Amino acid sequence: MNNKIAAVILGAGKGTRMKSDLPKVMMPVKGKSMIKRIIDTLEELKADKIVTVISPDGDIVKKEVVPVFRRSNSEQGMRLTVHANF
Repeated sequence: MNNKIAAVILGAGKGTRMKSDLPKVMMPVKGKSMIKRIIDTLEELKADKIVTVISPDGDIVKKEVVPVFRRSNSEQGMRLTVHANF
């Protein structure tokens, strides 16, 4: 059986309840942002498609995600899409 994996990462949270200026998904966990940890796990699982939803002012999140998109597209054929949540 050939199972395909698609994932949606909801990365538009502002992190205000965490009392931080960083968006929630950019909070570090053991030296790596939460969103990077999620993407790394999905890459290990060989996800076929990853969609990341970010806020319109989520430039810091976009900067974290776009290099992964470029690397994954060229190396593995995995597709990563970034959408601004308007």
